[in-house]
Amino acid sequence: MSRGGCLRTGLLPGMTRMDLKMTSGALGIAGALCLLLVQFLSWGGVSQEGGSAFGFSFPDSEVEAHTWSMQARSGSDEHSESWYSDDMEDDEGDTPGLAQVRIGAPLLLGGLIVAGLGAVLALAARGGAGAMVLLAGGILAALGTTMFILGVGEMFDGEQDWAASYYLAILGCVLAVLGGVLGLVGQNRQAS
Repeated sequence: MSRGGCLRTGLLPGMTRMDLKMTSGALGIAGALCLLLVQFLSWGGVSQEGGSAFGFSFPDSEVEAHTWSMQARSGSDEHSESWYSDDMEDDEGDTPGLAQVRIGAPLLLGGLIVAGLGAVLALAARGGAGAMVLLAGGILAALGTTMFILGVGEMFDGEQDWAASYYLAILGCVLAVLGGVLGLVGQNRQAS
């Protein structure tokens, strides 16, 4: 066996530590990009022939959940409300799922930031610190994604149709966690 980045890992035939490091960083960046897109796209929602949203009654309405707000549309009328607005709470202040959404969104953003930092560190730094940070970011994003999905599902009584962000968030979490794990495997093989 040779020294440096050419040592074989033994775990993944044909892959060197350097290959694992590059793969780890690339997966982390791809995961972070997916989580970044989630900040701007719809998670899904419900369409109904008659209903209400934000205290307004609509003959036909569409309500969509976004990472930082809920949007209601009826014809040409459109209304957007932040998840953190007092208007999101009912008279008793206990809108089903709202607390989960309010906790999930910042965790998701935190996971994005930590995973992005971990991906850059995994590519640029020596050692396993980048992979550990990437793995932590993926886990944090997964926790935020799970809480957000459960909260939205509870708010829409499980009748929502999921859209792009739902799938991108799950993919982003999986890529970040996988990138972190691969980076740690490469680092552990180097130590052996």
